[in-house]
Amino acid sequence: MNSHSRLLRALGACTLALAAGTAAATDIGVSVSIGQPNFYGRIDLNNYPKPALIYPQPVVIQPVPVGVYYAPMYLRVPPGHAKDWRKHCGKYDACGRPVYFVKDDWYEKVYVPAYAEQHGNGNGKGKGKGHGKGKKDD
Repeated sequence: MNSHSRLLRALGACTLALAAGTAAATDIGVSVSIGQPNFYGRIDLNNYPKPALIYPQPVVIQPVPVGVYYAPMYLRVPPGHAKDWRKHCGKYDACGRPVYFVKDDWYEKVYVPAYAEQHGNGNGKGKGKGHGKGKKDD
């Protein structure tokens, strides 16, 4: 094998190692998804009941260019984010979009149960057999 081939193989191995490391790094952490009580972010209202809103009008931080239309976004945000939206809109990629903030009470009592009904149980009481990958007692 010549030195050029060895170099290409080494570069390929490094690329695979980096890709594996990146994939492993993205799997670390806790994931909270829509329909769960601790979820904050965009809510799609396709077939869900009309939301209770914090403000009756949409909030827009940056002006929208003439001729551009963005459909309003419905968001559930942590307490205080709606009041200081200019500071927080970037976290939701929503600074130039009309945003309606849904009330927590509506999200938890109306949206979450409707979401669970449409997408399965969703209450954490699955039919698992307890064969997870937790720590073994030694």
